[in-house]
Amino acid sequence: MKTIKIIFFLLFFLPVYGISQDVYEVKWGPQQRYKGALVIDEEDGSGTARIKWDGNMVEQTLTVDYTNEVLRVDGSYPVYPGTSDAHESYNADNFYITIDNLGKYSCINIDDANSTSKCSLRKINGNLKAKNKFLKEFDMTVDY
Repeated sequence: MKTIKIIFFLLFFLPVYGISQDVYEVKWGPQQRYKGALVIDEEDGSGTARIKWDGNMVEQTLTVDYTNEVLRVDGSYPVYPGTSDAHESYNADNFYITIDNLGKYSCINIDDANSTSKCSLRKINGNLKAKNKFLKEFDMTVDY
């Protein structure tokens, strides 16, 4: 009987409460020159970012860490999107994010060359279709 209850839980509740990917839009730099999509897997604290600027795009691996009420999103291994070819001139991005009592995000970007910029951050809410509509601009999709 216990096995049946476990199977029932896995089949019916896990899809509802299962792993999800959070999607964020981030902008920073002079005249919001840099615009990015952050896809974060909340289960394991990993993710992917694609950043666009001046007709260029780079992809980075993300590692997420929650410390002292700050969400730290560290970018690494900047590559040309969809490849493993290193982007030789792009410094990986590191985002430091806080949320105030009203749910408003504050964001600072400090890249690996220690260049610092305030950034804006917006969570893409809605269903899978809404997230993928936003991600289309970055040639990305999420499956769950």
